[in-house]
Amino acid sequence: QSEDKKIFGMSENPKWLFGAEVTDCGEYVIISVSESTAPVNRVFLFKVSDLLKKSDASMMDVEKLIDNFDAGYDYITNTGTKFYFKTNKDAPKYKVIAIDISKPEPENWMDVLPHKEEVLEDLSCVAEKYLVTVYMQHARETLSIYNLDGTFVQEVKLPDVGSVASLAARKSDKEFFYSFSGFVHPGIKFRFDME
Repeated sequence: QSEDKKIFGMSENPKWLFGAEVTDCGEYVIISVSESTAPVNRVFLFKVSDLLKKSDASMMDVEKLIDNFDAGYDYITNTGTKFYFKTNKDAPKYKVIAIDISKPEPENWMDVLPHKEEVLEDLSCVAEKYLVTVYMQHARETLSIYNLDGTFVQEVKLPDVGSVASLAARKSDKEFFYSFSGFVHPGIKFRFDME
């Protein structure tokens, strides 16, 4: 640890909490900043290539994509400079938005999966261009697939009324996994092949 280099921090806000992840493309680091357990966060990012070029111990310059605590933003995936987030911004039951970081102003944000009556419980990107979603309404969950532009592809038939859990998918894979449980199904694991 003594040789580890600190690349980011905000000493002026010692109570803020930070989480970091590398994007699906491997080109960016996303930093999620929160100040409590409330479902709100800021989103900063920087290029991995900029980090690799650094030769000194100075902090990374980050792009403050979302620099307030007005809502929550969870990174889903990106295609180039278009980043997809699950958010509760003006959407208490959550929606999916796309932000092009080359023109990040809120007026340029696009709703991909708009807010609706069902609660968007979970989602992942799979097979490069699909979003797998879990929506819930009246204790009934549905599993559906959409294109990255938000167009509906298909609903995945579930064995019964029940709950979908442990959705596991990677953008580079052509399959995803999930578990289902209901009144007569104690818990079953499924694999779905996108081909």
